[in-house]
Amino acid sequence: MAKATSITTTKRAKTPQKSEVSSGQSVAAQRLSLEEKKLEHRTRLALADSRAKVLRFLIGTTAVVLCFYFMYASIASLAGKETSVTAVAKAAADFSVNEWLAWTVAGVVSIAWGNERRLKRRIITEHGNYIKSLETRLAPERQSSGLLPDGRQKERDKDA
Repeated sequence: MAKATSITTTKRAKTPQKSEVSSGQSVAAQRLSLEEKKLEHRTRLALADSRAKVLRFLIGTTAVVLCFYFMYASIASLAGKETSVTAVAKAAADFSVNEWLAWTVAGVVSIAWGNERRLKRRIITEHGNYIKSLETRLAPERQSSGLLPDGRQKERDKDA
């Protein structure tokens, strides 16, 4: 019979790098310094990001205010004068502001609803493909529900 020998291995201690030895800092102190630098960098980025948000807000607000100012100035310069603008103003007055507002709100809501439906179908498709791959790995014998990839029913199944 052969004699069983056991080989024991010991982990060697990490040898210090030249930068650690020459700087006289411990590894923990260097890690702490690195973490402080990372934190300082994140703080600078957050500050820059907040300044950029404020600047974007100010630019947008200024643009809106300027638009209203120029509209006011153009109307004020025509005040009391008989022009072709008068006919347009009378037509706009006949079509009341409430009706304009209602049509505008209806249009915006319709566009938002259509966009939401499109995005929802895309997300359902992406998640459905992922879930289908997981299910086939876990239980290959499972069968499909028969829905389309975007979660809708097939046309022939809608009557049933």
